[in-house]
Amino acid sequence: MYAVTDVGDYDSITDSVKKVMDVYGRIDILVNAAGMGNNKMVTDQSNEEWERHIHIDLSGVYYMCKAVGEIMIDQEYGKIINIGSIHSRVIFPGGGITAYSSA
Repeated sequence: MYAVTDVGDYDSITDSVKKVMDVYGRIDILVNAAGMGNNKMVTDQSNEEWERHIHIDLSGVYYMCKAVGEIMIDQEYGKIINIGSIHSRVIFPGGGITAYSSA
């Protein structure tokens, strides 16, 4: 089973989590691996593009952990795996992924 989810929209997340719970009755594992990039230099990126990156790549992880974490606490079991990128530690010459790397 899968549920299409916009990780930048908390209502979309809670709707998807509810669908999973309706089918399975529990959630044992959450893997956060969503991310986006646009390969623009910081000087060429709009503030709106920056905000969208932070919202999807950073807030999306928080929103998913919050929604699913509450269930895992109630069921007294669960594992959350947050997958990051090498770009969180290493910026390659030429850049163009400032928001992605920051988030």
